[in-house]
Amino acid sequence: MKDGTLLSCSIEYSAGQGRMEASNPKTGEHFTGMYTGVFTGEKYADCKGVLIGDKGTVIFLNMQVNIGNAFNMPYGYGDGIDNNDNKYQYQTIKE
Repeated sequence: MKDGTLLSCSIEYSAGQGRMEASNPKTGEHFTGMYTGVFTGEKYADCKGVLIGDKGTVIFLNMQVNIGNAFNMPYGYGDGIDNNDNKYQYQTIKE
């Protein structure tokens, strides 16, 4: 977000599609949604998702994901835009 707010997000690890959840600590808005991915190579997928907030915000996401394997969790990056023309960036943070 342009004000630097970080949204905490969790994405279900699955084949092809899954659930997502996020929250905005600044506004208190909670989001739920789904994503769908299409393999673009042996290790990569292009994904599109939507997060619908409980205060009316809808975020549309485009993500590029390394699908991971038995030894490494998936990771990726992407961007998005909401129904108020706010822009977002997505990236995984390994903990």
